[in-house]
Amino acid sequence: AQLERRLLEVGADLGISAVTVAQRGPDRQLCACVYPEGADVEALKGRITETWDEWDVPLHIVAGATLPSRDSKGTIDEAHFERLLSASGSSLTSGSLSRS
Repeated sequence: AQLERRLLEVGADLGISAVTVAQRGPDRQLCACVYPEGADVEALKGRITETWDEWDVPLHIVAGATLPSRDSKGTIDEAHFERLLSASGSSLTSGSLSRS
């Protein structure tokens, strides 16, 4: 949740109004989905890679019309996240997404 708040702060003037962050598998690769679709993801990536520690920067950041939902345990809708990543040219290999 802290990483989501930080991404929202950095991306606020880029029009980003919601963020979902997940990590997957044993590598704990960070992935982020931002709302709305069409948000300037490249500008967001540029801002955080210049100032954040490498381990805090998500490997994949995509923009979507809707964010993946979470169930009551905080597990993110992996299929929705995968569709967003695939649409952007990114993909996840096996491994489940969990709340970071």
